[in-house]
Amino acid sequence: MAKRRGVAGPPMNRLLAALPEAEFRRLAKHLELVPLEPGQVLLEPGHFEFVYFPRSGVVAQLVEIAGCQQIGAALIGREGMIPLCLFLNLDDTPFRAVVQNAGEAWRMPAETFRRVARPGQLLHSVLLRFTAAFTAQVSLAAACSRVHQVQQQCSRWLLMTQDRVGADEFLLTQEAVAGMLGVRRMSVTAAARQLRKKGLIEYRRGKVRVLDRAGLEQASCECFRRINAVYKSILKSF
Repeated sequence: MAKRRGVAGPPMNRLLAALPEAEFRRLAKHLELVPLEPGQVLLEPGHFEFVYFPRSGVVAQLVEIAGCQQIGAALIGREGMIPLCLFLNLDDTPFRAVVQNAGEAWRMPAETFRRVARPGQLLHSVLLRFTAAFTAQVSLAAACSRVHQVQQQCSRWLLMTQDRVGADEFLLTQEAVAGMLGVRRMSVTAAARQLRKKGLIEYRRGKVRVLDRAGLEQASCECFRRINAVYKSILKSF
């Protein structure tokens, strides 16, 4: 996909879309539309050159613990941006950001972002609200991993992915889900089998199709509903 710079058309990213059109056009000269490919690394701890505002696709934010595998802490789609640490004036982050589902994003140089997202700027006030929603997601996901069953966690991850992809069908391997949740693949295989047996999803060769959204929400834990409620409340005007 060809890269385009300074595009002033519809942003599709909800944070950028929340800005007045004139403000988005002012920022557009600093934006470059780039593809997001599955497995692509957007952010490494302590090293970042750009910020990303996804228009489509899903990015997983991972945390790596010494001696352990990487575990998924959050999902970011068109409702957010990466990395939030730059907005918080931090020079480092514990997160590694990897594209889970293909899409595209507006990309901006990190130094430019520091200038245009200062207190008093319109973008700054929009990002404050996203920060609150993202913090809630990370906190609830951490609690979920400690107290809820793998099937409930799988259902939560599938629902969050579906919301960000914006479609009933999407690519997501069992290996990826197991890695994100920090559990063994056989546990995810058993959970997916049960969800399929209940008629909630179809799963074949890494492709998931949600058949019964309401049923999948029931199979999930309260964490999904609470995370979803926080995003709807905080970002309802976006």
